[in-house]
Amino acid sequence: MNPEEIDLKGLQMTHYAAKDKGKLDGVGEGAGVLRPATGVGAGEGRDGERAFLSELIEKLHDLFGAGITEDDKVMFAVHISEKLRSNDTVMAQVENNTREQALKADLPDAATDAIVEVMGSHEKMATRLLSDEGARDIFLGLLYEMLKRPDAPSLLSGRNQK
Repeated sequence: MNPEEIDLKGLQMTHYAAKDKGKLDGVGEGAGVLRPATGVGAGEGRDGERAFLSELIEKLHDLFGAGITEDDKVMFAVHISEKLRSNDTVMAQVENNTREQALKADLPDAATDAIVEVMGSHEKMATRLLSDEGARDIFLGLLYEMLKRPDAPSLLSGRNQK
C-alpha cells in the first residue's frame, strides 16, 4: 500500500496540540495526502526499536522453539538482562568494549550466574505458592490488583528508574 492510499477518515489524534501559525503548506490540490516523513524526528528511532524487537523475538524463537510462549521468552531475556544491568563491572565492560571483547570478559560468567539464580528463584516461588494455600491466596490478590490496573506492567518495569 502506498502512503497516498492510506485512509485517515477514522483517525483521532489525542495528546496533540494544534497551534495556528498562519498558512499551511500544501493547502489546495493534494492537501491531506499522507507523505512519509523525512529528516530529524521522522520515526527512524521507533523503526529501529521495532527492528531490534523483531530480531530479538526471532532469535529467541529460534533458540527456544515453539514450546514456550513469546511473552515468556521475552520476559526471561528481560529478567536476565536486568540482572546483568545491575552488575557495574559487566556494564562497564559492555559500554567500553567491542562485542567480542565483552564476551571474553565477565559477561559469560555473570550471565550463567544470573540464569542459575533466576531458575532457582522461580522454582522457589512456584514451590511456595503451590504448597502454601495462604501464600497462594495472597499472591492471587496481588495478581488481581495488577490485572485491574492496565498500567501495572509499565509501573513495575519502571520501578528501578526512579
